[in-house]
Amino acid sequence: MGWRLVCGWVYCLLMEQVRWFRNAFLFACALFICELSYAETLQSARKEQDALISMTTRITDSWRRPVGFKGGLEAYIRMVLSSNGEIVDARIAKTSGDVLFDRSTVNAVLRAGPFIEVASFDAKVFEEKFRTLTIRFRPESDENTSPPLQNEKLEPRLLDDQASYNSAFQLIRKGEFEQAIDAMMAFTHQYPKSELLVDAIFWVGQVESVLGKNSQAMETFGYIAKTFPDYRRILQVQVKLGKLLIESGRLNEGLSVLGKVIDLAPSSVEAGLADREIKKTGSSNSVFLLRVYDTTISQLPSPEWIETNSSTLSNSVRQKPELDDQRNVAIESGEIEVLKERLAKLEAEKIAAQQSISQDTQSPSILINTNSDGARGTISGTATDNTGIAEVLVDGQAVPIDSSGRFSTSTFIPSGGIDVQITAYDLKGLSTTETVRLERSKRTQTVSRLAAVNPLLGPKQKTSRDRVALIIGVEDYARAPSADFASGDAQMFADYAREKLGVADNNIKVLSDTGASKAEILRALKVWLPKAVKPDTTDLYVFYAGHGMPTADGTSAYLVPYDGDTQLLEDTAISRKRFFDEISATSPRSATFFFDNCFSGATRSEELLLASRPLGIKVKETSIPDNYLVFTAGETDQIAGVEPEVQHGRFSYFVFKGLEGEADANSDGKISAGELHTYVRESVGRFSAGAQTPTMLGDGNRWVLR
Repeated sequence: MGWRLVCGWVYCLLMEQVRWFRNAFLFACALFICELSYAETLQSARKEQDALISMTTRITDSWRRPVGFKGGLEAYIRMVLSSNGEIVDARIAKTSGDVLFDRSTVNAVLRAGPFIEVASFDAKVFEEKFRTLTIRFRPESDENTSPPLQNEKLEPRLLDDQASYNSAFQLIRKGEFEQAIDAMMAFTHQYPKSELLVDAIFWVGQVESVLGKNSQAMETFGYIAKTFPDYRRILQVQVKLGKLLIESGRLNEGLSVLGKVIDLAPSSVEAGLADREIKKTGSSNSVFLLRVYDTTISQLPSPEWIETNSSTLSNSVRQKPELDDQRNVAIESGEIEVLKERLAKLEAEKIAAQQSISQDTQSPSILINTNSDGARGTISGTATDNTGIAEVLVDGQAVPIDSSGRFSTSTFIPSGGIDVQITAYDLKGLSTTETVRLERSKRTQTVSRLAAVNPLLGPKQKTSRDRVALIIGVEDYARAPSADFASGDAQMFADYAREKLGVADNNIKVLSDTGASKAEILRALKVWLPKAVKPDTTDLYVFYAGHGMPTADGTSAYLVPYDGDTQLLEDTAISRKRFFDEISATSPRSATFFFDNCFSGATRSEELLLASRPLGIKVKETSIPDNYLVFTAGETDQIAGVEPEVQHGRFSYFVFKGLEGEADANSDGKISAGELHTYVRESVGRFSAGAQTPTMLGDGNRWVLR
């Protein structure tokens, strides 16, 4: 009999140890999880505080002291921010009583924005902490006794209470549970206003339950549930409290507390733990017992160590919300006063407007403008009245009007025209009617036949230092009619020489209008060209657009410079023969000429250059060297025309398009002289109805572009 008692005693002792180790293990796991959660919460709070400090510092730095400011003022300003920190709204929530100071406060916020600090927070934190901020702005006093700006939504935590709490928490981690309880209790007495207060009470209850002090733990957890129902760990508190109540034999009370967890957060981890504890009891009445939850919590006694300090704790915990409420009431009171003033002003304006309307005898006036584009007619105008315009009707249909009475609408115009009636009503119902007549206008629709030139299209040669271009274009002459678009053709050929023919910029010489006098052209031929051309090595490109003029007997042809006189042709112009001779003297490896002129004695617009000379003189052709290619705009007795649609000489335009690749008949990416001449001759002939036939002298198998 005695040995059975001994065995039973040993078994009970062992089971008690097993239970203690199990509780210690579960507590350690809970401690680890809570510590992680606490660390994350602390890190988030510090990040929020850093963002706030950065924002408030910028606002303070952006503030400009208004004229006459003597200090002692403060204003509340409410900001609304977007998620990227942009200021959506900033306005005074509670005035300082000084208009200039209030305005300087709003301007400081606007200058400080955007507050990009808030962009790093997730949506939930941003909405809770930063979407709307109300701050109190109080410029620094002369004694520098207070900070210039305080945030009314986030307040920095005291550093001393954090250090004391961390010290007590380290005792729990070390397993020094009795000392930890004493330290946490001491913390609640020393820092009754700390935000960590409820966390300290929570850990007192946790350690008490691990040490088997179930009655004390129930009192501690019950106090939290009763006093701090919004505590962030309230579900954990209720699960612990429910289990302790059941273990102490208070089944229904424990079930009511566990049922409350499931009711509050049915999808939470804590709800799963509560459901498991309920199933252990074999009961299904937890939902029914919810009604006794409040009674259970209210009847649990508070811990003795809290009883002695309950007044301080209760007041400290509730102090901040009460202060917040007082502050919000103050702010809202200020807003209400402003709204009352606005409402009174609006009421006064409304009464004055009603009196004006009731006494009105003046009809509206209408100013009307009409416009037609083919069969589409537009009616616009302004209706005005001393009391305001209520409505504008066009042929009985209401049309939109703005605050100034402006309106606009469109209508269909039949072939025979239409009369349109416009009526304006004022706020009293007085009306004015005007009738306007709309007639169809002729619509001219043009479709472009020719595409714009683009030297960036099609094949191109690699740039080489052994290529040179001399380009001359004379449009506005000093003593002769103008040559339409010639200067523009020259400038465009310079682009094609660079982009298509591979001529470097520093090897391109462009002479146009006043810069293309006889002296300047000869200087280019006799001074610049010999320096630019390396004998038997350089490929030369020459472009000329302007007037050409034959002698009376057709034996010679001249290029007319800017200052040329058609009556003194031999003295003021440059003969084609001399032009070729000067170029031949430089001995280029090859020379390719493009002459967009004629020698018929007429301008591009078919105006005679010399009235006494007949049109259509045939110039005798001269021989050219074997290494020359000469492309001309037409026969010597033809007129070189223009294409006004694209503002180019007809010959120049199709040379440009040919170099873009349209002359590449076999699509091999190269353009021979024969391919370019064939394309230009056919295109110019078609667009001139056969009146202009471009010519080519030289070997058609030579490459122009490859």
